[in-house]
Amino acid sequence: MKKIVILLTLAVLIGSLFASEIMQPVKMKRALPNPSVSRIRQALRDVPEYEFITNPTDLITSYYDYMPGSYNSLPVRVQPQVSQTYGYDAGGVYMIYHVRETSTSNRREYYTYVAADGSVNPAAPIGTADIWEGYGGIDIDPVTANPFAAWHQQS
Repeated sequence: MKKIVILLTLAVLIGSLFASEIMQPVKMKRALPNPSVSRIRQALRDVPEYEFITNPTDLITSYYDYMPGSYNSLPVRVQPQVSQTYGYDAGGVYMIYHVRETSTSNRREYYTYVAADGSVNPAAPIGTADIWEGYGGIDIDPVTANPFAAWHQQS
């Protein structure tokens, strides 16, 4: 056993003598230059034509923070100013999102309506059954200005 260990040690030492014959890089590669990052000047930015008239408001406490919106779009839609069929004032904003009210409850789809004057209606569930729901989408009917929502749920 002792002879095998000595022979292996000698083989490693002799192998290191011939290591200089292995091709070495000619020159070290330089790091690529970092392109300068510049900020957009304020004068080139468009000023939005809106302002917030309502301070941030808590809608509901949720224990489910993963993708509160939707798969494909931001589930927020703005109504036209007047509903065409009935002539009612509209112009509000509808939002749809999923919520778990407690850490052990089912995830449900909720909606909130913010009226044109800035008043926030309380959050309310969309479905009537207390089952696992989520990933809703919302759109506004262009004629009646009523919202319609779609979501998936566990059957």
